[in-house]
Amino acid sequence: MNTLAKEQRWKFLIPYKISTSNRPRVTRHGTYYAKPYQKWRETTDVLLRASWKNRAPLDTVISCSIIFNCLGRKQFTKDVDNVAKSIFDALKNAGIIVDDRIIVCLKIMKIPSDRDETTIELALLAVGLG
Repeated sequence: MNTLAKEQRWKFLIPYKISTSNRPRVTRHGTYYAKPYQKWRETTDVLLRASWKNRAPLDTVISCSIIFNCLGRKQFTKDVDNVAKSIFDALKNAGIIVDDRIIVCLKIMKIPSDRDETTIELALLAVGLG
C-alpha cells in the first residue's frame, strides 16, 4: 500500500504541448493511437518515471489539481476533460497511480500562458477521509 502522507503534495511540470487522448483507431491490422498522442505519452512517461523515482504506485484516494497553461489558440481550444484523461492515462502508465479511480477530487484550470510555451502543472494531494 502506498499513500501520500496527509497534506503531502507531489508536484510536477510537463513542459510542452499536450496531445489529448483520442479514441483508439481500429483497423483490420490492429488497434492504435494517433502518432502525436503516442509520442506525447512516451515522452511524458519518461519524465514522470524519473520524477517519481521508483516509488510504489499510489493506491489510496487522492485529489488532483491540473493547471493547463496554454500558449496559442490551438492549445486553448482543447477540452479540459480530454486534458485530464490524457494526464490520468500518463500517471497510470508511468506507475504513479494504480488506476484513475483513486482520484476522488479534480480541479482543472485552463488559462492563457504567460510563458513562452504550453505547460501543465500537476499536483497530487492525499485526501483524508474519516
